[in-house]
Amino acid sequence: MALRFCTRLPKKIDTIDTTLNIALKHTAFTMATVSSGACWTLRQFGMRERSFMIGQRHLRIAVSSLMLMIAKGALGCEPMHIVQYQTDGGNHDIRLNGVLVKSGDGYSGVVKLDQGLLDGENVVTVTYDAASARGSANFAVHAGCEGGFPDEHVLVSTEIHGSGKQDLIFDTEIHAGVLFPGIIATNGDGLIEAVQELQAAVRRRDAEAVFALHEPLLSKMAERGAPMDRINAHVTKMLTTGEITLTQNLFLTPVLDGMAWEALTSSNQPPVIVRLEEDGGQYEWTSGTRWIFVEESWYIIEP
Repeated sequence: MALRFCTRLPKKIDTIDTTLNIALKHTAFTMATVSSGACWTLRQFGMRERSFMIGQRHLRIAVSSLMLMIAKGALGCEPMHIVQYQTDGGNHDIRLNGVLVKSGDGYSGVVKLDQGLLDGENVVTVTYDAASARGSANFAVHAGCEGGFPDEHVLVSTEIHGSGKQDLIFDTEIHAGVLFPGIIATNGDGLIEAVQELQAAVRRRDAEAVFALHEPLLSKMAERGAPMDRINAHVTKMLTTGEITLTQNLFLTPVLDGMAWEALTSSNQPPVIVRLEEDGGQYEWTSGTRWIFVEESWYIIEP
């Protein structure tokens, strides 16, 4: 699931709110400027991002979702990979081995490559649709260690002029296992019914039923010490009082050799979008993008 908050702030910021302070105890973060939306986006264990606008510049603090925490007392480096991008405007999307990582229209930013990263060769596919004939975009893959900042050294990069699509290929060694224990590769049978079940639960504003469809994700978040009370309170309020959009004409696509499936519209919109305006700001919560089949049931696991 993803939560987005938008608001205006004074020109000078002296402190970061309690929510971010709690989140940073459990995740790594990077900073970049963006142009779209007067928002500060927080991405924390499957919540996308939260963003604030300061004048004409936007501060994005991207906190990677579902990151693997370094074991206490462990030695060495658990590899981490990110994509840094900069564009002249227009739309772009970034996929890792076929898994959607980001889709949007931001001018610059950083996204983490986590779900879908393989031991050995990996392919990042970037697609860019420029806002003008002279528009261009740069995409670069960097490596680093979990819990730290990425290296300045670029593993691989590309520049797209106008509109186009490119593959960035790099090798890495990782020690992560499957996304979740017990995950089963499937042909997608029953997934459309699961998506419809999610949308029906959101339509009747049944937070308990929605949370049940996220159960493996929520359990993993709790194991890693995420502030579950705060997260659940945010999402419950969104579901019970927000403006609901349930997208139609969804395409179901297998990723990771059928170990996970994505449900998206042709413009990469998720099955559920909920918005809430409050205290001069706007929240956005989305869900239903990525699914896995565990213990004879479909569950949601978000980027």
